[in-house]
Amino acid sequence: MNSPRPLPVVRSEIPVIIEALHHDEWLIPASPELHDIALRLHIELEASTPRAERFRQDAADRRRVMVENLLSNFMLLASTKPPGARLIISARRDAKSRYDRPNFPKKAFMSIVEGLERLDYLRRRIGAAHRERTTLEPSESLLGLFQGQPSAASVAHMGGAESIWLTCGRKTNRKRVDYTNTPQTLQMQEEMSVINGAIRGVEITLHGKLQGPVHLVRMFRTDHPRSERFDLHGRIFGGFWHHLPKEQRHGIRLNGQPIVEMDFSSMFPRLAYIEAGEEPPGGDEDLYAGVDMPRDAAKIAMSALLWRNGPMRRLPDKLKELLEPGWNGHRVTAALAHKHSAISGMFGTGCGLRLAYLESRVLMSALLKLVSKDLIALPLHDGLLCERGHEAACRSAMEQASEEVLGKRLPVGKKITAP
Repeated sequence: MNSPRPLPVVRSEIPVIIEALHHDEWLIPASPELHDIALRLHIELEASTPRAERFRQDAADRRRVMVENLLSNFMLLASTKPPGARLIISARRDAKSRYDRPNFPKKAFMSIVEGLERLDYLRRRIGAAHRERTTLEPSESLLGLFQGQPSAASVAHMGGAESIWLTCGRKTNRKRVDYTNTPQTLQMQEEMSVINGAIRGVEITLHGKLQGPVHLVRMFRTDHPRSERFDLHGRIFGGFWHHLPKEQRHGIRLNGQPIVEMDFSSMFPRLAYIEAGEEPPGGDEDLYAGVDMPRDAAKIAMSALLWRNGPMRRLPDKLKELLEPGWNGHRVTAALAHKHSAISGMFGTGCGLRLAYLESRVLMSALLKLVSKDLIALPLHDGLLCERGHEAACRSAMEQASEEVLGKRLPVGKKITAP
């Protein structure tokens, strides 16, 4: 056994943005080998930690479960991320809610982290409020226990994790609302269970590396923690592909097959036209074209104007990078309003949350239609990633879903294809 010895706590000086994995307290070992490693570490940790209180088997079992969970996260980190990647954890001790794993208290979990750090199985980098998150890096001693090549197949996602999230607050301090179940939320949970179950039955790889178990969540927004409404936002998150740069998506394989990205053409402004009861100019033509700025800039500007509350006074950083000097919020707004006068009254009204909800309903309907035909696609806000060869079925499901939800069949295009 390793001798207990204190390790220095490293304070993070830069935010962790890329090549990190968020800790998932619902991960569990799926192989006998990983179970055995976790048991070994649990026994070593118990032997090295003096406990003044009377021995409690239930507390010891909880600690074992937490060691298993932490090892599962490290296994996933080692098998899907490059060397040096870190695990992002939350050190906050908020009140328990429906989103938390039962019998998984934060205080006890942090004691496990501290104990494994003391035994030189991990190194902790403490974050700072509103700057960077606390992260963990597995030590060479720990990685050495993963004999051979670490594999995401050794990890599973246990049942019971919440798939419908309701959040409130600003982006920098958004919190999850501990809502009460209704027939609406129960139905949405069942729909997400069907989609998650279907996706977990597919082998998903990225650049040849098997990816871990997927647990998608549908995220809703409310304007007050006591207002339990589910008609704002509703987009699907939780897949690794959501944060993947678009130029890397070609590396995704579903059951070994290359993927194709199908998406609705100019969906967000089309949703605005539907809400306004107006027809978009040019029919099925690209609504971001024909504006006095590059297309990519027009797309970012349109989204920003529909999401924001109040006039655009300062250009978003991504938009500023695409425009020449001399552009400002007033000029951008005027350029979009010139072509899209019928929806210009919606600019700066914060209608984006409503439009995103409509978008999410269409995507959910399309996904469920595909699952009913034993076809799998990965959701990507206003589009789907499907296996090459399934484009026609995917397009049909998306067009039918838009007609059923919106009363109008939206145009669907093929965006990228894997080489």
